[in-house]
Amino acid sequence: MSASVTVEELNRLTTQIYAACLDWHRWSDLLTSVHGLSGGARCALFGFDMQTGTPFNVLHTNFAPEFADSYFDYYGSICPWPAALGLVPVGATMSAGSLVPDPVLRQSEFYNDWVRPQEDIACGGGVTLARDIDRVVVFTGNIRRRDADKLEKDFLRLIGLLTPHLQQALDIGRLLAGRLFEDAAKAEADSGAAVLVLSANGRIIFANRQAEALIESGTIVGRDLRGRILVPAIVHRAVTQSLAELSGERMPAPRSVLLTDAHSRDWQVKIAALDPRGQNHSPFGVLCGFAGRCLLLTLASRTSDPHFGKRLVQELALTEAEAAVVIAMCEGLSLAEIADARRVSIHTIRNQVKSALSKTGSRRQVDLVRLVEQLRRGGVPRS
Repeated sequence: MSASVTVEELNRLTTQIYAACLDWHRWSDLLTSVHGLSGGARCALFGFDMQTGTPFNVLHTNFAPEFADSYFDYYGSICPWPAALGLVPVGATMSAGSLVPDPVLRQSEFYNDWVRPQEDIACGGGVTLARDIDRVVVFTGNIRRRDADKLEKDFLRLIGLLTPHLQQALDIGRLLAGRLFEDAAKAEADSGAAVLVLSANGRIIFANRQAEALIESGTIVGRDLRGRILVPAIVHRAVTQSLAELSGERMPAPRSVLLTDAHSRDWQVKIAALDPRGQNHSPFGVLCGFAGRCLLLTLASRTSDPHFGKRLVQELALTEAEAAVVIAMCEGLSLAEIADARRVSIHTIRNQVKSALSKTGSRRQVDLVRLVEQLRRGGVPRS
């Protein structure tokens, strides 16, 4: 953990992160908190999510209004950092200097007209949180050059600690399609995601309409006579581990599990910790006043064309295993999650991705995902 951030402060940040996944207006609260805890990093969330319509391009803190406006009007188009982050693996925290060498930056119009006039905020860094066919989200922080020796290392370490929580929150937000927690429970339209909240003893204290339907059907989730959740063994292990961590000092790590029900339907389960206490505004509806940490579970079916994998084998010359991995990537799963679901090592998955890249002539994973999505929508493969 960053030497400048306590366990309590880190827990508060993770609580804000999962509040923001249910109400995007709360992202600004998180940016303000990171600014304060980092000693002055000017933070921003950039990007887009076409599925939820979340306007990440307007989320920033402690930039003077005229500089924020000029960035979106012009300087963002010549800023070299986003392009450099686009070449870095998702989830890798990078310093500003490692992305764009300082001698190169100093020669640019962007530096001389936008960075230097703001007390030379050329240091800091960032991380790409998501990058797929219809979503790119980047978290960045700018630090004054004179403060870099004191602040940059701890800032990057803090962002590294927050990254898995940020990624999980973005995925949960997608499942809920940008609805507030209460709306997800009451909406007539099916969001496609079942939402449950568990107390520290595993008792279900909230279930939205989709979750109640799953409980009634007994397909992949149930409730015992004491109101505690019943789930398949693979999910039970993850839930049990997260519940055990709730009583510890630090908030539990986010977890993701894939499983197949008795009807051969695939599901993705995401688990995150919540702490409604001490929130000035609670997006959790029924959890207002709940005294203690709890777990948020989202369950979403992963419906796909059963014949699409065979099409990838035929048209792209992939093996069945490579096709399955690529399809999982298109559905937003990380390589680690795919490895867990397929019960193979991460090295095996990386080798399969590397082979698929070679066979399709794709330079990057995002190019491979774009190609496969084009095929899914009825396009033709490249020659």
